[in-house]
Amino acid sequence: MLRIAVRVFYALAYSYTIHAHNIVRLADQRFAKFILRHNGKVPAKQPYFIFSSDSLEVCFDRCVAETPCKSINYNDVIKECQHVDYDINDGRDYVIKPGFRHYDTGITSVTRILDVNRNYCITSTGSDPCNFGTPTFVYLYYKPISNPSCTGIEAYFDFDRAAGTLIHLCSGLAVMWDPNKHLALRPLADWTGDYIKKTSWRWRLNSFGYLDNAHQAIYPYGGFSDGSYARMTGYADTSNQNCRMVLDRVAQHPVLFQKMNGSFHGGGFSKFESEFRKKFKNGFHYSTRQSDFWIYPKMGHLYAVRMQALFAPDVTGVYSFWLRGDGWAVLNIGADETPSSRQQIAKLMHHNNQYTLAASGTKFMEH
Repeated sequence: MLRIAVRVFYALAYSYTIHAHNIVRLADQRFAKFILRHNGKVPAKQPYFIFSSDSLEVCFDRCVAETPCKSINYNDVIKECQHVDYDINDGRDYVIKPGFRHYDTGITSVTRILDVNRNYCITSTGSDPCNFGTPTFVYLYYKPISNPSCTGIEAYFDFDRAAGTLIHLCSGLAVMWDPNKHLALRPLADWTGDYIKKTSWRWRLNSFGYLDNAHQAIYPYGGFSDGSYARMTGYADTSNQNCRMVLDRVAQHPVLFQKMNGSFHGGGFSKFESEFRKKFKNGFHYSTRQSDFWIYPKMGHLYAVRMQALFAPDVTGVYSFWLRGDGWAVLNIGADETPSSRQQIAKLMHHNNQYTLAASGTKFMEH
């Protein structure tokens, strides 16, 4: 029977950074999509380069062309461009600066999809791997990491954790699959009906390290080789090693996942959390990071899971949260990582072995 405890915190430290931006700088191509982050505020970190420019677009272009630029500040009145080696992936330390607008490329989402050993990538192929005409399906393949199709723009995808979409960067097509479960690109509009609405029908990097959609995982059909089809299959039919994936430009996935095997029902629900904390104090059996709070609902018989993440609200307001599970679950939100700051938002007290029960709650949060 599943026992789940969930905590959401405002602050967790990140230990390392890899390409913490959405600027792609290749030998013959550059790509970035800037968004307005603040009007009248800029990063507290000082710009490393300042120059005059009559055009905001020139300010963007020079940032994309130059390392280590991650974001820009621009003033329309004095026509000043500032390049900064800092963006929202590094932190949220901003100061007031009237007249300046601050732009960055957002939380890192542009990435390649590699096997866990980084020997192969998933990519499109063909004479023009970004423009395919009008085929019903454009298939994706595993290629050796040294192959040009793994180093070109065609190997990059935009992984939107919030929407659950995986978009081929240069073509704009969405990653889906054909009736035989071969991974393929199609227009996002073709992914209709319940697919994009159901919580399970979304791309996520889960606690197994699988790139998951609807409890299916991407794997190399026939094993790893140059040109193997990328295919979707149920977990029971796959090798864990072959299914484990790496999103190479995402420095660290936001949710810390920890699993402890064993029973946690002693004393009933009222003592569930204290019993849980006592056992987790001495460690856990498995730990990883994943892209969201979803877990595969058949991870074992008796176990408990703790998931923790940073939640930084974009605007001040009342936010809704919900839990779903087939066992006990608790959602706490705190002002920091200490148990004393936590506030219980929702709890699930039933256990009927059906992954259908839900509980919800709200919390006022300030930006």
